[in-house]
Amino acid sequence: MSDTRPPDWIEIGVALALLVPPIVVVQQSRTSLAEQDVASGDAMTNAALYPQIVAALLGVLALWHLGSVLLATLRGLPAGKSRDDAANAPAWMPVASVVGLAGYLLALPVLGYHITTPAFIFAILMMFGVRLVQAAAFALALSLATAFVFEVLLNVVLPVGIFGIALPV
Repeated sequence: MSDTRPPDWIEIGVALALLVPPIVVVQQSRTSLAEQDVASGDAMTNAALYPQIVAALLGVLALWHLGSVLLATLRGLPAGKSRDDAANAPAWMPVASVVGLAGYLLALPVLGYHITTPAFIFAILMMFGVRLVQAAAFALALSLATAFVFEVLLNVVLPVGIFGIALPV
């Protein structure tokens, strides 16, 4: 009998899939954005720099996850509690999350950031069992903090929707 367990192909696949968005962001910023002259060091680089930083962080986390799965496989250990937690979660939760995200993305240009984002965060938190008042407070605080960073500090215009709601600058 072998001391090592078989590779956790699902976890490895997830880690590899998480590497795709950072690769696409880097590819887009090096080719298409460079051709449009919006990644050349001028004012647009400030707006293009944020996705590159997030992509780099996601890439590092995906590589970390991949390394931990491979290391656990080599040691014959379970990859983590995520499989147990996922097995105990209701089957509708992943579907609801994807449908909710699709609805959020469709509603964002129509209703605007300041309406759809707190509602989406609130719905996700409620789905995971967070108390009503805590979910509402966190959703509002997180969406306002994010809006402040983008609208005030980075001077990025978030979708205002049909109501024209934006932070006063």
